[in-house]
Amino acid sequence: MYNIERLIRGYKYLNDTLSYKEYMEYLIKTYKGVLRPDGLYDFPGDVDISGQGLNIVPTIFGVVKGDFDCSKNYFENLRGSPESVGGDFYCSYNQLENLIGSPESVGGNFNCYYNKLKSLEGSPESVGGSINCSFNKLKNLYGCPQSISNGIYCSYNHLKSLEGCPQSIVGNFKCYYNHLKSLEGCPESVSGDFDCSYNQLQSLDGCPKNVDGDFWCYGNLTQFTEEEVRERCDVGGRVYV
Repeated sequence: MYNIERLIRGYKYLNDTLSYKEYMEYLIKTYKGVLRPDGLYDFPGDVDISGQGLNIVPTIFGVVKGDFDCSKNYFENLRGSPESVGGDFYCSYNQLENLIGSPESVGGNFNCYYNKLKSLEGSPESVGGSINCSFNKLKNLYGCPQSISNGIYCSYNHLKSLEGCPQSIVGNFKCYYNHLKSLEGCPESVSGDFDCSYNQLQSLDGCPKNVDGDFWCYGNLTQFTEEEVRERCDVGGRVYV
């Protein structure tokens, strides 16, 4: 049995190549990695390396068919991440300023909240679930995946613009608690709820043309009326002003 605490400590500071090797072997054995000709390993299920004090992603991952959780470490970038993840991807609670090195595709949700993100550059090309990039330092959404199947959650950032956002959102679009003075760049259609509450909006210029769910816009500099909202947007659900 490996002394995992010693291995992780040695891996974190990269001052013991044997510990690095042993830790890689531990991951491969524990999560049943299958060696590929290129030297990477594919994994048939979930892989969890969260909360292990790591400062770089172990460079062994090819395809992970289940969830991949590397949250609660000290990563400053995601280089070494799997090429693709079939389930959910978690990289929250790290020190990331961008998403360079992310998997090319994530079949489930992509969770990168509680980092230091200033850019979504490097994010996956496609996300089969939602993307949650809340609690970061984003000022715009450039670099956001353009193919997302279940909503965008970008609240509690420093957003001053929604530029970079996909023009059509399947699921919810939540951008409350930001610094938005305009909704320019907003998606034209949202199949779920739309929430732009607690920003600095004085008009609804740029808001979606169609929201299938509820429309939330209270807590802004202007107190909008339901009539104003429905004049601008075809809302299928309730309006909260």
